[in-house]
Amino acid sequence: MSTYAFSSAALFNIARTARDRAVTNPADAVVTVIMAVAGFESFVNEILERLRFDSHQPTLELQRARAIAEAGNLYERTSTLPLKVQLLSVALTGVQLDQGIQPYQDFDLLLTIRNAIAHQRPERLPDTGGAPAERQHVLKRLVARGLLSSLPSADTIHTTFGEITDPAIANWALDTALRMVRIVGGFLPAPVATRALMPYRGLKLIE
Repeated sequence: MSTYAFSSAALFNIARTARDRAVTNPADAVVTVIMAVAGFESFVNEILERLRFDSHQPTLELQRARAIAEAGNLYERTSTLPLKVQLLSVALTGVQLDQGIQPYQDFDLLLTIRNAIAHQRPERLPDTGGAPAERQHVLKRLVARGLLSSLPSADTIHTTFGEITDPAIANWALDTALRMVRIVGGFLPAPVATRALMPYRGLKLIE
């Protein structure tokens, strides 16, 4: 029988360490964002593997969820993280997630920030300071969410990378990703959920 090493909680532990460092080294907020998303994506992939190989409870419910995951191509590398979360909800609970409410809006924003960092491109800046420029969509969303001030200073030009290097962003990023862990873990039948979340409780990442 195959043996698996599940590492998502360890990735979250790295994110938490970076979050703590961000208090004195704000640039570590970027590390927190990257590792929090990496940890959550790893957790979702672990859930998918549990649907295949959880030998402790091969119930009809898990078998049906696995069939839906396979039909939705969730085991393919091209499958997106939001799609995996949505189909896991449908497969395991029968309920489609409302992505227009919290915490899914924060989750979407977190992914957007991660993508802006990971796929960094030159940023077209406004001619003057103050409100974000037309293409600074990440800054606009952060302001709308209340994670940044309204950037009113007319003599300062704000960059996305500069604004996300903030301890408050680090705290929010880690909290958002861990909320999603608890939600997706909660999709599972109780005995399977307990095993899936045990490393997180052991590291005191969640209660």
